[in-house]
Amino acid sequence: AAVGATSASGALPAFYNASTGCTFTANSPSGAIMDLAALPNNEAVVYATFAGQYLSTDQGASWTRVGDAVNPIQSVTALKGDSFALAGEFTTKELGYFGGVILSTDKGSTWTSYPIDGAQYVRYGAYPSDSTWYVTEGSWPSTGATDNANANAAEPFFVHASPDLASGGADLSANIRIGKGAPKRKQINLGVAGVAGVAGVAGGLRGSSSSGQAGTDYGYVANIWKTSDGGKTFAKVFSSEPTDAFYFNSISCGSETSCVAVAEGKVPSNSKIITYQTFAYHTSDGGKTWSQVFDGGDAYMSLLAVKMVSETEGWMGPSGLLPGSNTVAVTDFYQTTDGGATWSLGQTLQDCVAAEIDSADGLVMAACMGHFSSATVAVYK
Repeated sequence: AAVGATSASGALPAFYNASTGCTFTANSPSGAIMDLAALPNNEAVVYATFAGQYLSTDQGASWTRVGDAVNPIQSVTALKGDSFALAGEFTTKELGYFGGVILSTDKGSTWTSYPIDGAQYVRYGAYPSDSTWYVTEGSWPSTGATDNANANAAEPFFVHASPDLASGGADLSANIRIGKGAPKRKQINLGVAGVAGVAGVAGGLRGSSSSGQAGTDYGYVANIWKTSDGGKTFAKVFSSEPTDAFYFNSISCGSETSCVAVAEGKVPSNSKIITYQTFAYHTSDGGKTWSQVFDGGDAYMSLLAVKMVSETEGWMGPSGLLPGSNTVAVTDFYQTTDGGATWSLGQTLQDCVAAEIDSADGLVMAACMGHFSSATVAVYK
């Protein structure tokens, strides 16, 4: 496996072997890695940064900038034995700025763009077949807009992992921050593999409750797009209401018709208490209808990761604070054995906020952001 770690000086991708653990490569270009994916046997590995994507075909001995896309790229996925798909917001010489997917079918050497007309906040993609793809779109308002008790602390409108030039950090989601800057009140504030700056978990969680004002437009976007013709055309198959206070993160599909998308958000109130929300939505009819199959209640603050291992088995990892603690992050790993329709708790890991879950050939791994600028890889056995 390959691991998309980041250090204080920039990208620090690592290669994982069951007998030796992770070996870091220190010769990669600078930049924070947003995501990384590898073809079988690490024949080709691609990671994405704010400055575009980089390719290695020699186990990390060297890295080459490929394609001309820039801007935030949230999701990198390896397909079959020779392809990579990247979902996010791009700027290319040919198309300018667009939200959508860029695809390579020659092991990362060349790339083709597939814009989604009307999508501005693309986050993650799932590609159950050559022709059928699903893409999540999501954005959230600034902290000041969703927190009336802190309304004077308005910030830029973060679309996923957009850099905050004032603080020198970046937001991976509305509730998780990497890099410099003081911790935001009641927000999971974590480092990624040695990112410089303040890191830790701030605030409380369990027992919190509040309700937003009825009919309020909270400023969230939560959409899911689908293509059935390999990216030529897209249709919106899920659209949130203005009164919904969540946005989508990862999506994973066990087949062309069965997918699970996870979401998070927070509801403001007139008090200092914020209600955090975590959800999972499931479709079994190719996106025609979606059912909410998980509601984290007040137990969790973030839900970034979901992965269908097969048509029936899958994992997701909602994260919050250990009961009774204001500093120890915890992820509860939930498992499905019926294609995503129902979920049950499988295992709990402390000092872990699961940023991603991935699987291949029976190996299931989770990337965990930890406490005080640390990060770990969790392996399911």
